[in-house]
Amino acid sequence: MIKGLIFDMDGVLFESLEAWFKLFNKTLNNFGFKKITKKEFLRNCWSVDSSIIVPMYFPGRSIESVTGYYQKHFLDYARYVKLIPDVKETLKRLKKRNIKLAIATNTYKKQTVKILKKLGLYNHFDVVVGADEVKRGKPAPDMILKALKKLKLKKNEVYFIGDTPIDVKTCKNAKCKVIGFKIKGDKKINSLKELLKLAK
Repeated sequence: MIKGLIFDMDGVLFESLEAWFKLFNKTLNNFGFKKITKKEFLRNCWSVDSSIIVPMYFPGRSIESVTGYYQKHFLDYARYVKLIPDVKETLKRLKKRNIKLAIATNTYKKQTVKILKKLGLYNHFDVVVGADEVKRGKPAPDMILKALKKLKLKKNEVYFIGDTPIDVKTCKNAKCKVIGFKIKGDKKINSLKELLKLAK
């Protein structure tokens, strides 16, 4: 029986690629580095942990200074963030069924909370785990394991919902099941409403 669901954030609850791309180039410009194309951003940066990105694109700059700039300016691009269809209704109905809900994201915790509150999603979640709360970001299993501990649930009682190969790999490393959102996983869904059929 499913007792909990752990969600990736970007690409599952909302689409924020355009916002992050614009913010990333603004950050590069702020620190005196050359902007990159969207193709390069998708290839090297999207869904990748800051511990990898910062040394690659911001040599000589600390992870804290770069992620601090992200946190300060992300909401400047909130207009480019679009909710996934049916997200609020689905989360509300899952909560009514006493399904525990969590987020595990490579975004830092403080910024994650700001985004969720801005979009009206924060109160739906019992647990939020950001990349700065664990030693290793995805695809290491640390975030999922921390979310499980906070939820007080076992691996066989939850599914993780993700939309990238990194999410699938993270679940494999954590030895838990994954629902692929528009990608192949242990199960696959093409809309969030389909979670209501799985979590009965």
